[in-house]
Amino acid sequence: MVLEPMALLQGVILAQFLWLLTSIVLAIIVYFSSWQASHGLLALLARLAALGGGIVAGAKCSERAWLHGVFLGILVFLIFSLVGYGEPLFVAWPWWKAMLKMMLVAMIGGITGGLFST
Repeated sequence: MVLEPMALLQGVILAQFLWLLTSIVLAIIVYFSSWQASHGLLALLARLAALGGGIVAGAKCSERAWLHGVFLGILVFLIFSLVGYGEPLFVAWPWWKAMLKMMLVAMIGGITGGLFST
């Protein structure tokens, strides 16, 4: 089988958990200080969450870890976009560019996880 849904699901769940955890930590920091998080930092944290999910998906699958990473990047980016993008999806070039970046990061995570798979 080309894609293993359970490996993708585990990676998506981890990415969502990492995203939620970093969001809570950032909210606490912003609440108790005068510092404000920048858009670049939030994008970086979202990509790191996708990287972690890609590593898990790549480690859990038996073959084609890079493809699991790509699909995980698409799924995670769609979920993140639906939750917080606030603009029409699929129509703006910056949206597509951000999705390609997320796919690349998650693919690298999938490849890295595939190196550690048993």
